[in-house]
Amino acid sequence: EASLMMLSAMASCDNNKMACEAFIQGKFVATGSCVSEADGSSSSASDEAMTMDGNKCIIAPGAIGAAHQAGFSKGYSSNCPNTPAQDSPYMWPLKWAANFQTKNMGFGSDEVKFESRGRTFYALDKNWKRSDTTYQLGILRTIGQGPCENIAGDSDTNGFGCVLNNTDSMSTMIHKGGQMYFVDWKQDLAPVVGERDVSKIDSCSVINMAVVGNIRADWFMDKRGDDTDVQYLGNQHVFYPHPEEGAIPMLAKQWRKKDFASQYFTMSMLGNPPSKVEKMSDATAEDNIHWPMILNIPGEGFGDDMMQAYTNHELLTDEDDDLFMLVENFIESGGECPDIRSMNGQDEISVGPPVQEVHIPSNLEVEEASWMTNEFTFSPVWQVPMKP
Repeated sequence: EASLMMLSAMASCDNNKMACEAFIQGKFVATGSCVSEADGSSSSASDEAMTMDGNKCIIAPGAIGAAHQAGFSKGYSSNCPNTPAQDSPYMWPLKWAANFQTKNMGFGSDEVKFESRGRTFYALDKNWKRSDTTYQLGILRTIGQGPCENIAGDSDTNGFGCVLNNTDSMSTMIHKGGQMYFVDWKQDLAPVVGERDVSKIDSCSVINMAVVGNIRADWFMDKRGDDTDVQYLGNQHVFYPHPEEGAIPMLAKQWRKKDFASQYFTMSMLGNPPSKVEKMSDATAEDNIHWPMILNIPGEGFGDDMMQAYTNHELLTDEDDDLFMLVENFIESGGECPDIRSMNGQDEISVGPPVQEVHIPSNLEVEEASWMTNEFTFSPVWQVPMKP
């Protein structure tokens, strides 16, 4: 008797393996015709070797794993075993927060189409993220945006985009494992960034992200996952926003990361932390960190390119976990957080990049003349492969 997975379009050995491991967290054992395909492949053993006790360090299947943890992963670690960036001082901190400023630019132009500001909080060791957005102005075209009341439909946006003019209010997104929550606040009660008072919440909704978890701390340094590549670029001075002095020159260490759409991200990490510059013998933990500075994000065929700067960094601890418990505390107090799809009469969960009829071009397309694979992570554990 044939199962649905044998009869459907998912009927390859690789797709059955992905479904087994990603959706029901099982262990795929190759039999029959899949045995020959499994021979010589180390992906299953490799994935297991890179998983920590407690089901941590699990990356999402396929192209999603190039940047994301699996939705069911219990979190990430700076010491994920047998990974290229194991213990690298340049991976993102696991528990941190920073102000962000993002500007989106359309293809073939430097004109800013959309701008947002706020503060983002990460607990990547638990697969958690929270983003409090305090300013949104323009037309937002991107993957994974929240509910939109005013969809753009003119020729300039190709019928795709969300018109936003929220310059004096706050909204919150929380991504925990495979669930993404959207929280709107009662603005007359003056919610503040990092707000914990659930009585100020006006409404809440959720979307099931299935196997798509949060970013992994070493996402930009290795080429794990499908349809991806990485290029370590080295050092470069950049103008970096300073709250008092404006744009100041600072040293960045940079990587480029290719995605499924053959476009690339550029991650600029702080090259000279204060402890190194000031030669501080009593430096704090924050003064020793190579913080994320600037992230250049491609539209990936679904939106505009973005530049995002991180400032006012701080480390978080387990005592800050209540920042991420907002929805649970809201529901416990009697609030509701319905699924967006059920609200819209949908019940299908899609996994992977979204499908869109109109392809939006990017200024960050991979050029063969400028790209070379260079996987280098500064890990004290991982051995750099020999170049041919």
